[in-house]
Amino acid sequence: MCENRVTLNISERELATILASLELFRKERAKEDFRPFSEQFEETEPLTVEEVDKLREDLEN
Repeated sequence: MCENRVTLNISERELATILASLELFRKERAKEDFRPFSEQFEETEPLTVEEVDKLREDLEN
């Protein structure tokens, strides 16, 4: 699957916030009764738990 990619220039503090947000999202996404909670997911399917893990790993490196 080919997706549009985005390059960001962010501070360490911003990265920490993104990583913490992903951790919280992952916990919600792992729940059996997960329901998207943001209008961001009206037209885009949320990442799976595995995809969130990969994204966090990529951001941390």
